Amino acid sequence: MFLFGWIVVMVTPAAWIFRVNPALNEWFNTVFAPEWVHIAAHLILFYVVGILSQLLLFQHLNPLRAFLYTLAMVFSIGLVQEFFQLLVKGRPIGPNEFFDLTVDLSACLLSFLTVLLLKLNKKNSSGQG
Repeated sequence: MFLFGWIVVMVTPAAWIFRVNPALNEWFNTVFAPEWVHIAAHLILFYVVGILSQLLLFQHLNPLRAFLYTLAMVFSIGLVQEFFQLLVKGRPIGPNEFFDLTVDLSACLLSFLTVLLLKLNKKNSSGQG
């Protein structure tokens, strides 16, 4: 349930929500204006999706298959998020959206490596190594 809520919050265009209040809109634009903040937000949001997907949805699969399913899920969510952002901004797709999707997929790869290391560590610490 948490994963579903996380995804809904992710794909909801924050800029659209904050526009209703001028003070919140100014705060949002100030905080998220630097490119590094935008990149960090994408990394964190999609890293969490990757971790939760692998641990909650795909834990019964072998690691490679879990990664491929998670990758497809992250890519799909990223496309939906970028689509909604473009609707709010009222402009066509451009290089920024492709960059964001690359960051999203990089976060997915990091989440895969994290889960893989956790599983290997658990296996080794339980004496099955």
